[in-house]
Amino acid sequence: MTEGSKLEWARRLRAERERPDRNWSRPDMAREMRKTAARLRMSEPDPRQLADNIKRWERGTVVRAPDAVHQLLIATTLGLSVAELFGDAAAPLPSSLRAANAGKVNDDLPYYVLAEDDSVQRRRFLAWLTSLSAGLVQLPQTVRDTIAIAGQQPDVLRRISGEDVQNLRATTEMFQAWDHRVGGGLSRHAVISQLGWAVHQLDAGVSGETAGQIRDWKVATALLAAVAGWKSHDAGFDQQARQLLTLGVRLAADADDQPVQAYLLSDLAVQAVHIGRPKIGLDLARRALEVGDDATPLTKGMLHAFKARAHGLMGNESGLRRETSHAEEEYSLATQDDRLREPWMDFYDRAELYGDTGTAWRLFAWHYPDQRSESGSVREAGERLAKAANGYGDEFARSRALCSLMGASLYMRAGEPDAAMAIATHSATSDLGIVQSARVESYAHDLEKASRPFKRRSDVSGMIERLTTAS
Repeated sequence: MTEGSKLEWARRLRAERERPDRNWSRPDMAREMRKTAARLRMSEPDPRQLADNIKRWERGTVVRAPDAVHQLLIATTLGLSVAELFGDAAAPLPSSLRAANAGKVNDDLPYYVLAEDDSVQRRRFLAWLTSLSAGLVQLPQTVRDTIAIAGQQPDVLRRISGEDVQNLRATTEMFQAWDHRVGGGLSRHAVISQLGWAVHQLDAGVSGETAGQIRDWKVATALLAAVAGWKSHDAGFDQQARQLLTLGVRLAADADDQPVQAYLLSDLAVQAVHIGRPKIGLDLARRALEVGDDATPLTKGMLHAFKARAHGLMGNESGLRRETSHAEEEYSLATQDDRLREPWMDFYDRAELYGDTGTAWRLFAWHYPDQRSESGSVREAGERLAKAANGYGDEFARSRALCSLMGASLYMRAGEPDAAMAIATHSATSDLGIVQSARVESYAHDLEKASRPFKRRSDVSGMIERLTTAS
């Protein structure tokens, strides 16, 4: 372990302990760790020794990070995974504390899920469900029904039935709807825990009432991995996101479901572009089109839009125009039957298409400003993003916020504050209070920074103040 990595985890540990909603002293944290140990049925450490250890760990006066057992105790107490808290210094967990790993599917399950036994994963998921059903937030009846069913399922199913598959799908749909509305920050741990439980049914060798139901379970689990991966990406945990999405690809391949494989590859593609790897994103989108050769025009249109994003970031205007055109052409061929055939794509409507192609043009305009006038990229991006923002309802508040912020920040940067304020008047700021998303926060910062030259305008200064208050 390097000195830098040691200091990094030590800083994270102290920051989490002193977080304003906790503000724990070291003895406070030691007491909380003892409670965690009791819940995990582990031996309870001496509180004085724990407090002293916490002091040494935070100050970086020890050569090594805590051992695997203490890492698990610390991370679980703080509501994090071991990998999130300790990063490269994360220690392998002793086999006595690991989930069963006899099956090959579980070998692909990322470390941060294996870092807790299955009962702990399940309790975390059920606790999240309980907080929802207790009325802390307003929920549709369909979601409440899903919570009630999921809460009654055992840690290990006796046999996978068609009803179990339907319940897993319903849980995935609930998480996806939650993700669209408020972002990945609020329920990421819960969906990862539910994913660990779903994979463990395969790893434990639970049989299906029919052979087809095992395949259906794998597909449903792959789609749950897609939601978990995207939540992680949205919350800023990109390594975690890649591992989850890759797990989903493998599960879909094992089930021989090419359209679902293509869908998961598309998520990997757009994530790669977003973190600045457009060539990798382009290759992944191409691969998805090959794998999903018999996919619906909905999927193909989305994949061409993702290829357009890659071309936009690479500064390839001809590729950007070509793929934008292909995306719109494919989407125009989609029918209602296509949505029934690929129900996981039902969210992909005209607003999504405008959002994806508008994002592609924004990437080009943002990173290649010297080509703005000739290409008309600012107008191409701004108009598409404005149409997307206007097309999203409250159930897609995160997407609405993203498109509003991207469009408004681009117009501000291009010196067009009137056009920027036309987009930013409502959704660019009003959605920030309910959405927890690292991407939204990043684009809000772009807008605030790009607006500074125009802060003497009362409407712009008011918007900057709202952005600052909401962040």
